[in-house]
Amino acid sequence: MSTEKPNFAQISETQIMNMKKRTSQIKGELLDGLTDIISKNFEQTFQFTQQLCSQIDQRDKKIVEVEAKLEKCYNAHPELKITEEAEKKKTKK
Repeated sequence: MSTEKPNFAQISETQIMNMKKRTSQIKGELLDGLTDIISKNFEQTFQFTQQLCSQIDQRDKKIVEVEAKLEKCYNAHPELKITEEAEKKKTKK
């Protein structure tokens, strides 16, 4: 039977080193997770922006189509254009 006393300084140092290693490992895992989350957020924002730009393009095309149709209506019925211009003059006064 051994009567040696445990080396508490060595045991404490080993435990502290193990805690530092585990803390570093956890920190690395957290940073990896954070990086993944940030990346996904940017990806979702990019997709949302693309959808928004697509909707804006569709709206702009529709506006051009409607303007062309209105111009045809005005050319076919000049009294519409005259009436509209008269109403604009009234609202300005």
